[in-house]
Amino acid sequence: MELNAVRPLFDSAWYLARYPDVARAGCDPFRHYLEHGAWEMRNPNPLFDSDWYLETYPDVARSGVNPLVHYQTIGAAGNRDPHPLFDTRAYREACGPLPRDVSPLEAFLSGTRQSCAGAYLSAKALETVQRQFLDRVKVVTVADRRRAPSHWAVFLQCGRPSTHSRWLTSAAKPWHLLANFYDDTYNCPIAADMVLAQNRGTKFTAVYRLLEDNPAFFDAYEYVLFLDDDILVTEDAITRLFTLVQALDLKLAQPAVALGSANTWPVLLKRDDTVRRYLNAVEIMMPLVSRDALRLGGHLFAHCISGWGLDFTLGDLVSRAFGPRRIAVIDAVDFLHEKPIDVVGGAYYRMLRDNRISPLVEERMMSLRYGAKGPIQEAGAAS
Repeated sequence: MELNAVRPLFDSAWYLARYPDVARAGCDPFRHYLEHGAWEMRNPNPLFDSDWYLETYPDVARSGVNPLVHYQTIGAAGNRDPHPLFDTRAYREACGPLPRDVSPLEAFLSGTRQSCAGAYLSAKALETVQRQFLDRVKVVTVADRRRAPSHWAVFLQCGRPSTHSRWLTSAAKPWHLLANFYDDTYNCPIAADMVLAQNRGTKFTAVYRLLEDNPAFFDAYEYVLFLDDDILVTEDAITRLFTLVQALDLKLAQPAVALGSANTWPVLLKRDDTVRRYLNAVEIMMPLVSRDALRLGGHLFAHCISGWGLDFTLGDLVSRAFGPRRIAVIDAVDFLHEKPIDVVGGAYYRMLRDNRISPLVEERMMSLRYGAKGPIQEAGAAS
């Protein structure tokens, strides 16, 4: 049973090259793996990490089952992942139905379904996909109407479905609006101090391109609020947010998420009994980033197309560089996140899949590269 189940996932040549002691002993590599290697946390192929699998799924560790056997007979059907570089669910969504007796990992390793999102043979392979994406991103300045300097800026990712038409006015504001359009609506009138047009990609790749082309692009501002297109807010609320964050001398912050919003982290939902709560990180849809934090973490944008993992990693860098209690959610100001989060059918996530990007794999690799991971949680007492 075990022999038939896992043989398609066992790479004898790779195993012998990876573990030369087995080659020197003259053992049959497959038999060695079944009888000894699996229990010694040896790996049967480059995309099955036995140690990671057992750590990620402790129920398997407790069961005492060979981890590869568990994956092939049970785990794959439940969309469990064999390796940090393999996102089983994304691979299925990108590649379509597989034969009932073929696991996603088997399909990938056999070469029948290789070029799909969610599966990368190595960290270098993921970086190649990311680099190909980033090299095609262009951001051009359509108009620069900035006259008087400002200490604050809002970098608004916007396009046809953006909510900005419901809250943005032509009234004078104490902050610059940098409107970055991801579609052809940049020719429409908008009360922005700077109008940018992005040919493709995400908010994070736009920031990457701006910093790559001009590392000092954001240096004029003490704080920049990076705002998604589906956030409903008021200009007064944005001003209050900047004012409070500067008064509190924070390096990284965000407004509370209004009750009734689509949300990922309940800890970020608005509370009425505090002005601010210290956190280990803020989420990526509306972070307010200080000049110092942006200089410190600007390089991170080159490693993350989707934004997943950027929040944890930037928070960790800021905490270590500037000490505790420099990151907070501001409960005194709340923004509404309107759009449901749909990681399967949402246009944003479909675009990422079409470009062979798995947010989950990006998050894992950010964690492995920099040592930071979630969840977002409170880091001190509220006040």
